[in-house]
Amino acid sequence: MIEAVGLEDEAVDLMDETGMEIGFLIALYENARGGPPGEDLGETYHEEINSPDLPVLSDTEEGILEASSYPGSPLPGKCALSPEMEILRCAHGHGNETLVEAILDHAGQ
Repeated sequence: MIEAVGLEDEAVDLMDETGMEIGFLIALYENARGGPPGEDLGETYHEEINSPDLPVLSDTEEGILEASSYPGSPLPGKCALSPEMEILRCAHGHGNETLVEAILDHAGQ
């Protein structure tokens, strides 16, 4: 859960950097034992990170990894999405340079 701490502040920094509206959402693709998340995991995670404006989704059908180029490891995994919710690019680890680049490229900036 530590990877979610500060995401709201990070979104503000990215908006300042790019001049674009940017938000985060969290998609949980596995539980603590590596199995698929239950429906209640998203709600529990949302309560524990204490970020009321940050949506948390539980991928109970295990489709997120299949739809993205992120292999599931190393953590944290991140994907940049367009306003139409298409995956622009995925990355892992800390820092957002390649994702910001994908967002700017998509916006024609």
